[in-house]
Amino acid sequence: MPLHTGKFDLNEYGKYLAEKSAEIYEEKTKQAVDAMERHRQECLARDAKWQAIIDRSDELLKEKKEREHQQEIERLMEEKRKEVDREVSQRLSMPNEHQKKLNKAMSEMSKDLF
Repeated sequence: MPLHTGKFDLNEYGKYLAEKSAEIYEEKTKQAVDAMERHRQECLARDAKWQAIIDRSDELLKEKKEREHQQEIERLMEEKRKEVDREVSQRLSMPNEHQKKLNKAMSEMSKDLF
């Protein structure tokens, strides 16, 4: 850029500085865009990680509710089974009493006949 007189051509030097400035601007812009893309990818990865955690938590909660529901059903069935056992046992003891009454009545009838 120096002229044959030893002086600088300011127009040429201005163009040179403008080109360098444009190159630096493009490089810095590219670096900024790359950094933003890396940050975006990190955020997406973090989001995917948290979404997986949330999904797993939902699955575990559903499994827990199903287990509790199943336990409640089993508890109610056990209560009902005990109730039925009591009722059956009570009814089975009644025929013995009924049989005793019947035997007594039969013996009285047989006494009357003989």
